[in-house]
This record gives sequence, C-alpha cells and structure tokens, in this order.
Amino acid sequence: MRTVAVAAAEDLLGELRRWFESSPVYTLVWSGGDLRAAVNRAAEGVDVLVVDEAVLRDHLGWLEHVRALTCPVLVVGPSDPAAFRHALTAGAKDFLARTEWPDLLAGALERLVRKPDSQSHPLVAVFSPKGGVGKTTLAANLACAVAERAHGPVALVDCDLQFGDLATLLGLDPPATVYDAVRLTRLSEEALERLLAPVPGTGVRLLAAPAQPLQAEEIRAEAMLAVLEALRASHAAVVVDTALGYTDVNVAVLDFADQLLLVATPDVVTIRATARALELFREGFGYPDDKIRLVLNREGSGIGRDEVEAALGRPVAFGLPSDGAWPVRAANEGRPLWVYRATSAFVRGLDPIAATIVPDRTPPRRSWFRRRHAVRPPGPAATFRG
Repeated sequence: MRTVAVAAAEDLLGELRRWFESSPVYTLVWSGGDLRAAVNRAAEGVDVLVVDEAVLRDHLGWLEHVRALTCPVLVVGPSDPAAFRHALTAGAKDFLARTEWPDLLAGALERLVRKPDSQSHPLVAVFSPKGGVGKTTLAANLACAVAERAHGPVALVDCDLQFGDLATLLGLDPPATVYDAVRLTRLSEEALERLLAPVPGTGVRLLAAPAQPLQAEEIRAEAMLAVLEALRASHAAVVVDTALGYTDVNVAVLDFADQLLLVATPDVVTIRATARALELFREGFGYPDDKIRLVLNREGSGIGRDEVEAALGRPVAFGLPSDGAWPVRAANEGRPLWVYRATSAFVRGLDPIAATIVPDRTPPRRSWFRRRHAVRPPGPAATFRG
C-alpha cells in the first residue's frame, strides 16, 4: 500500500478522504486543513502529499517548506495562472484542475509513485519576446547537440501551440501532436512514444504543435505540464520551443523549466523587447538570475556585445554567429542544420550551450551519419518542400 497525506480546505477535504478511503492502492495516513501539520507529517515519510491550492494560498510563507520535502507533491486547484504559480513555487510535481481531479487523480498518483525522480533530466525552454530571432532554429538544433552529448534520446516539444512550425523545419509528417498528448487518459511512456516523430540522423524525438490553431484553445497549462514531466522522466533531456507572449501555457512552461534560454538579436527593437522581458522575469515572475541565460544570435551583425550587455544589465551567456544562407538552406531541405552542415559556425556554437544542459558528459566524435550527410559547398541550390 502507498501512503498519502492530504491538506485541503473543508469542501475538498471530504471528497479526497472518500476517494482515498475507497482506494485499494493508497492509504490515507493524515488529512486536515493545516499545511504546517501536513508538511511535518509528510517529512516523517509518505509516498505523496496532496495539497489543495487554497491551502497553499493561505500559507504562502510555507511554500519553501513544501518545496523542501523529499516526497512528491500534487496540487489540486482552479485553472488559473495564479494557482499554477503557487503550485510551481511549492515544487509540485503535478497539478490537477478542481473540475477534473476525480478522473485524473489515479493516473497522476501512479506517475508520481512509480516514475523515478526526473529532476536530473533537464528541461530547457527557448523563448523570445520577438519573432524572427532564430528561436525555433536554435531549439531544433540545440536538441540535436544535447542528444549527442547526453548519449540518450531528447524530446523536442513545439509549444507554439497555434503557429508552431518545427515539423516543417525538420521535414517531418508527425503521427500526432501536443493536442493528442494532452488528451491521453494515461500518460505512460509507451503511449507517449507512439506520438513522437524521430528526427533522422539524431537522437531527437519531436512532439509537434497542433495541426489546427483552434486546437490550442483546448490545451490547458496543467495538462501541458503533465506531458512535459512524463517526457522528462523517459528522456535524457527536454527542449521546449515556446510561443511568443505570455499565455497561461507559456508562463507555466517558463516557470516549469530548469533553464530559460532568452534569445535576442543585436538590433535596437529586439534588445528593447528583451529588456522588458527580463524586467518581467525578475520583478513579476521572481525568477533567479541563474535560471535565465541570454543567447545573442547572429552576433557580429549589428550592435556589439558590450552595448547589448550594457543595455540589458546582464552578460550575454552565449553568442551564436550569423551563418549566412545555411540555416535557410537546411530549413528548405527539411533537415536540422546540425545534420545538414555539421561544420557550420552556428552548429559549433551550440556545444557550449549543450554543455550547460548535460555538463557531466563528454561529447563523442561526430557520428558517421553526420559526416556522410553533411553538405559541402558549393552544392546545388535547395528546393523548398512546402
């Protein structure tokens, strides 16, 4: 039998007690509305702590104590950004909506108690407040570099839910999308595996954006986070290409990420937008400085690095050079630049970034596939494939 402690307000507490008392798998060893008492009981040893977000909200000073627990924490609350943020600040491993928890609780508990702790498997979000900076190209090729360095499969997730184009960039016809993943009744490794599209010549598996923009409206943040956590448990790393803006899903993914790569290009408009994003992350979201790493793409093609750093008030962590027409040629061929031209200056610049994601691994020599399939100039002009 698995042991569970529950901290919830009175209206939800009775329902949760009845659910666990009728369960043949879980034993309720403590329940009540006092978060302090629940944390103390969980610290003595339980398999899962289930917390009502309303209780978290009434004990905001205890969120760090919840985060410090060694057992996984599951939060039940309303589907709104503030609730997600409270859960994430408390280190919750899963979040269930108040309207859906009776149908989803069994599956969520199973994931928490049976999956190994996946915190050692990094999840990286690639974000920019402005389009056209090479964010998606960076996400796709960084996933390739991380997979080679990690010697294991890497999940690449397109969280630009309305207009994501990673599948097109990589020349893939995916069997399913994020929309299908969030609708799974059970997030098993086998079920998710059937939804992923392997990227030829790499260790990357893509979970594509929804095929229809309107499907994005049906994807809630807590469901997206459950998919990401399941992928992280079964992959060496997860790289997420985020959307523009600050939707509920986007903010939840940014909060959830271990590392946030903020991509900018050396022009005045982008630097101003990036400065505003940094202010929001620092003052509004409360992100620590070491969570955010600034990536200056197309370095050398505009404002100098010193001026960029002075304008943003923080150092550029990584600079990626402008690489001429090669990224466009690779995209038109439907292949990652990492495969299409392995000797590219842009590809070489990815190694230091990948090293911060999987720092304790030594990258192997370039694979036979990459040597065989990398194009060499001058080469014929690429043909766009739709």
